[in-house]
Amino acid sequence: SYYLPRIYSENQTTFTRINPSQYAIKILGITTATKLIFNQPYNDLWKLFPFFAGSELHFLFEKPVFEKTHSQVYQYANEWTIDPAYVKSNFDKSTYEINPDGSLNVSLTIFYYPQASFYPGLAVTLITLLFCLSYLGIDHFRNKSDSDNEA
Repeated sequence: SYYLPRIYSENQTTFTRINPSQYAIKILGITTATKLIFNQPYNDLWKLFPFFAGSELHFLFEKPVFEKTHSQVYQYANEWTIDPAYVKSNFDKSTYEINPDGSLNVSLTIFYYPQASFYPGLAVTLITLLFCLSYLGIDHFRNKSDSDNEA
Protein backbone atom coordinates (compact mmCIF):
# COMPACT_ATOMS: atom_id res chain seq x y z
CA SER A 1 0.00 0.00 0.00
CA TYR A 2 1.11 3.57 -0.50
CA TYR A 3 0.30 6.94 0.98
CA LEU A 4 -2.00 9.20 -1.02
CA PRO A 5 -1.20 12.81 -0.25
CA ARG A 6 -4.02 14.97 0.94
CA ILE A 7 -3.96 17.03 -2.25
CA TYR A 8 -2.81 15.83 -5.65
CA SER A 9 -3.42 16.21 -9.37
CA GLU A 10 -2.32 14.75 -12.68
CA ASN A 11 0.52 17.29 -12.65
CA GLN A 12 3.24 17.85 -10.07
CA THR A 13 1.49 19.38 -7.06
CA THR A 14 2.80 20.81 -3.81
CA PHE A 15 0.72 22.03 -0.91
CA THR A 16 1.03 23.59 2.51
CA ARG A 17 -1.53 23.16 5.26
CA ILE A 18 -1.99 26.68 6.60
CA ASN A 19 -4.59 25.54 9.14
CA PRO A 20 -7.31 22.85 9.17
CA SER A 21 -9.56 25.03 7.00
CA GLN A 22 -7.01 26.42 4.52
CA TYR A 23 -4.45 24.90 2.15
CA ALA A 24 -2.08 26.66 -0.24
CA ILE A 25 -1.52 24.69 -3.46
CA LYS A 26 0.82 24.99 -6.40
CA ILE A 27 0.22 22.94 -9.55
CA LEU A 28 3.11 22.86 -12.01
CA GLY A 29 3.14 22.39 -15.76
CA ILE A 30 -0.57 22.53 -16.61
CA THR A 31 -1.13 22.31 -20.36
CA THR A 32 -4.71 21.03 -20.48
CA ALA A 33 -7.60 20.79 -18.03
CA THR A 34 -6.35 18.86 -15.01
CA LYS A 35 -8.08 17.30 -12.01
CA LEU A 36 -7.23 18.53 -8.52
CA ILE A 37 -8.19 16.08 -5.78
CA PHE A 38 -8.48 17.00 -2.13
CA ASN A 39 -8.59 13.91 0.10
CA GLN A 40 -11.00 15.25 2.69
CA PRO A 41 -14.63 14.15 3.03
CA TYR A 42 -16.63 15.80 0.27
CA ASN A 43 -18.38 18.99 1.26
CA ASP A 44 -19.58 21.62 -1.19
CA LEU A 45 -18.44 24.27 1.30
CA TRP A 46 -14.79 23.56 0.44
CA LYS A 47 -14.03 26.36 -2.03
CA LEU A 48 -11.17 26.95 -4.41
CA PHE A 49 -9.70 30.46 -4.81
CA PRO A 50 -6.73 32.00 -6.59
CA PHE A 51 -3.92 32.03 -4.04
CA PHE A 52 -4.16 34.69 -1.36
CA ALA A 53 -1.96 35.03 1.73
CA GLY A 54 -3.79 37.06 4.32
CA SER A 55 -6.86 37.27 6.50
CA GLU A 56 -9.60 34.66 6.20
CA LEU A 57 -12.07 37.55 6.00
CA HIS A 58 -10.79 38.11 2.46
CA PHE A 59 -12.66 34.98 1.34
CA LEU A 60 -16.02 36.52 2.30
CA PHE A 61 -15.57 39.02 -0.52
CA GLU A 62 -13.89 36.83 -3.15
CA LYS A 63 -15.71 34.67 -5.66
CA PRO A 64 -14.62 31.00 -5.63
CA VAL A 65 -13.30 29.56 -8.89
CA PHE A 66 -14.12 26.31 -10.72
CA GLU A 67 -17.35 25.94 -8.71
CA LYS A 68 -19.15 24.12 -11.52
CA THR A 69 -16.42 21.49 -11.66
CA HIS A 70 -16.40 20.77 -7.90
CA SER A 71 -17.65 17.23 -7.39
CA GLN A 72 -17.28 14.13 -5.29
CA VAL A 73 -14.70 11.54 -6.34
CA TYR A 74 -13.80 8.10 -4.94
CA GLN A 75 -17.10 8.23 -3.02
CA TYR A 76 -15.70 10.63 -0.44
CA ALA A 77 -13.14 13.18 -1.71
CA ASN A 78 -13.38 16.60 -3.39
CA GLU A 79 -12.37 17.16 -7.00
CA TRP A 80 -12.07 20.27 -9.18
CA THR A 81 -11.08 20.57 -12.83
CA ILE A 82 -8.50 23.31 -13.35
CA ASP A 83 -8.70 24.88 -16.81
CA PRO A 84 -5.52 26.75 -17.83
CA ALA A 85 -7.41 28.92 -20.35
CA TYR A 86 -9.73 30.10 -17.56
CA VAL A 87 -6.73 30.80 -15.33
CA LYS A 88 -5.04 32.94 -18.01
CA SER A 89 -8.16 34.97 -18.71
CA ASN A 90 -9.52 35.41 -15.17
CA PHE A 91 -6.74 35.16 -12.59
CA ASP A 92 -4.44 37.95 -11.45
CA LYS A 93 -1.01 37.44 -13.02
CA SER A 94 0.53 37.18 -9.55
CA THR A 95 -1.22 33.81 -9.03
CA TYR A 96 0.21 32.03 -12.08
CA GLU A 97 3.23 31.96 -14.33
CA ILE A 98 3.65 30.85 -17.92
CA ASN A 99 6.61 28.53 -18.47
CA PRO A 100 8.82 28.69 -21.61
CA ASP A 101 7.03 25.59 -22.96
CA GLY A 102 3.66 27.38 -22.63
CA SER A 103 2.49 25.37 -19.61
CA LEU A 104 1.21 27.07 -16.46
CA ASN A 105 2.23 26.97 -12.83
CA VAL A 106 -0.78 28.09 -10.82
CA SER A 107 -1.16 28.91 -7.12
CA LEU A 108 -4.51 28.21 -5.48
CA THR A 109 -6.10 28.11 -2.05
CA ILE A 110 -8.59 25.52 -0.84
CA PHE A 111 -10.65 27.06 1.93
CA TYR A 112 -13.54 25.81 4.08
CA TYR A 113 -15.94 28.69 3.52
CA PRO A 114 -17.83 28.70 6.87
CA GLN A 115 -14.56 29.55 8.59
CA ALA A 116 -14.68 33.02 6.98
CA SER A 117 -17.82 33.76 9.02
CA PHE A 118 -16.18 32.89 12.33
CA TYR A 119 -14.58 36.28 13.07
CA PRO A 120 -17.58 38.44 12.05
CA GLY A 121 -19.77 36.09 14.12
CA LEU A 122 -17.43 36.42 17.08
CA ALA A 123 -17.49 40.22 16.76
CA VAL A 124 -21.32 40.27 16.71
CA THR A 125 -21.38 37.98 19.76
CA LEU A 126 -18.94 40.15 21.71
CA ILE A 127 -20.76 43.38 20.80
CA THR A 128 -24.07 41.83 21.85
CA LEU A 129 -22.55 40.60 25.12
CA LEU A 130 -21.05 44.06 25.78
CA PHE A 131 -24.41 45.70 25.04
CA CYS A 132 -26.26 43.32 27.38
CA LEU A 133 -23.74 43.76 30.19
CA SER A 134 -23.86 47.55 29.75
CA TYR A 135 -27.65 47.51 29.85
CA LEU A 136 -27.67 45.36 32.99
CA GLY A 137 -25.05 47.59 34.64
CA ILE A 138 -26.98 50.79 33.84
CA ASP A 139 -30.23 49.17 34.99
CA HIS A 140 -28.56 48.01 38.23
CA PHE A 141 -27.21 51.49 39.02
CA ARG A 142 -30.58 53.11 38.20
CA ASN A 143 -32.39 50.72 40.53
CA LYS A 144 -29.78 51.25 43.26
CA SER A 145 -30.06 55.03 42.81
CA ASP A 146 -33.89 54.87 43.00
CA SER A 147 -33.77 52.76 46.17
CA ASP A 148 -31.22 55.17 47.75
CA ASN A 149 -33.51 58.15 46.97
CA GLU A 150 -36.52 56.41 48.58
CA ALA A 151 -34.66 55.79 51.82
